[in-house]
Amino acid sequence: MWQHLAGLALYLGVQVAVPPSVLAAELSEIEARGHLIVAVKDNRYPLGYRDAGGELNGFEIEIARRLALDLLGNETAVELRPVSNVERVNAVVEGEVDIAIAAITVTSQRQRIASFSEPYYLDGTGLITTSGRVRSLDDLAVGRIAVLTGSSTLAHVRYQLPGAVIVPVLSYQEAIVELNRG
Repeated sequence: MWQHLAGLALYLGVQVAVPPSVLAAELSEIEARGHLIVAVKDNRYPLGYRDAGGELNGFEIEIARRLALDLLGNETAVELRPVSNVERVNAVVEGEVDIAIAAITVTSQRQRIASFSEPYYLDGTGLITTSGRVRSLDDLAVGRIAVLTGSSTLAHVRYQLPGAVIVPVLSYQEAIVELNRG
């Protein structure tokens, strides 16, 4: 199976996803509270994930800790709150968290409701399959494609493959389960 996964080229050229931080709370509020509340992913290795002991780790987790160190003088002055794709921006807008560092792609729709930092990571979109017969997008034109709910990839798939059946999933793990189901 993994040979097939590695063999499929990037989808749609390269969709550049720029997942920056989204900031909502005032610094004075954060300082008064004594800790930063950060929305993070816990199922997106290596950006944000749970290790074998259940602890949150990853690049975005380290960014959150460094931000707490820079703002509050203590890298442990941070409360990490795992969120789903759908919850990321809403958690900031609704004031549930101070900032989201959770693989968020900048879109014009999101920019209308939240402010974004400079990008810290560039990403692309790829497709994986268990079939060795997929050689081009035409081979997927009427297939089933799992896409993360709340992902900016959804619009690209709908545009490029309007005949494909979209299967919404909440995590990459769920996408793998769907892939193995066929």
